[in-house]
Amino acid sequence: TTNGQGQATFTVTDTTVEVDTYTATFGNHIPLTGQSVAVTFGSPGVSASASTVVAQSAAVSTASGTGTVTVTLLASDGVSPVSGKMVSLVDTPTSAGISASTVTSDTNGRVVFTVSDPNVGSVTFSATDTTDHIAITGTATVSFQTPVASPSTSTLTASVATAAADGTTAIALDATLRDQFGQPMAGKAVNVAGNTGSTVRVAPLTQSTSVIAGTTDSSGVATFDANDTTAEQVTFTATDTTDNVTITQTAVATYTATAPQATQSIVSAAPSTVPSDGTSSSVITVTLADHNSNPVPGKSISLSP
Repeated sequence: TTNGQGQATFTVTDTTVEVDTYTATFGNHIPLTGQSVAVTFGSPGVSASASTVVAQSAAVSTASGTGTVTVTLLASDGVSPVSGKMVSLVDTPTSAGISASTVTSDTNGRVVFTVSDPNVGSVTFSATDTTDHIAITGTATVSFQTPVASPSTSTLTASVATAAADGTTAIALDATLRDQFGQPMAGKAVNVAGNTGSTVRVAPLTQSTSVIAGTTDSSGVATFDANDTTAEQVTFTATDTTDNVTITQTAVATYTATAPQATQSIVSAAPSTVPSDGTSSSVITVTLADHNSNPVPGKSISLSP
């Protein structure tokens, strides 16, 4: 029965090496939902089949990339961690580098290893509880891959969505090349072009004296300017011409007409001659255009005889 502090104390014992989880009820068998406590009796042994070897990522870059393999020592119940055990990790074939800040299982039964390999190929990692000489049944396989430009992780973005179709005002386009691991790729030649049929002009920009225009910098970025003399919507596509990889993402921008120009605009009548009978009519059409002959919408027109 609970005391003045609301506490009821129990003493628990066990003659079996195991982990017991205790739950409590009060009143008319009402459970304390979500409340439990585990007590480990004795020192549970490591189970070869229940323990796990897990790779954080199934693929790792060969270019100074690193992955992690976590070994978790568990008892036969598949839940209880076993701490304080020395763990070793080996690779097959033996080409990978393996390191760990500690090789003793922590309170969660875990040891985290860092793995790397400059060679392309799949490596299988297996672990052993060297304290008890127990080989863990499960293994982890990591594929070490050469970084290549990825169409899906690379991007193409436009600085603004619209610009004047005056042949001067430009939209900046950033093509960012990344490999399959999301890392930037420097020194790649990139080409950006508008869709077929557009009159847009795209030119690479020099970002620094050490980076050639149209080539990605240390951040994997190549920048371009695009201007147009035609009022139109343009879809831009970027291609890594070094590896012949087209970026999946496209950028869309709209070029709009500028101010109307009297010399480019037209007033026409159809027909130009009609009977003066007060009924017959002529249709007068006013067409506004900018200095590049782009039609200019949205302007109010007045007509005077």
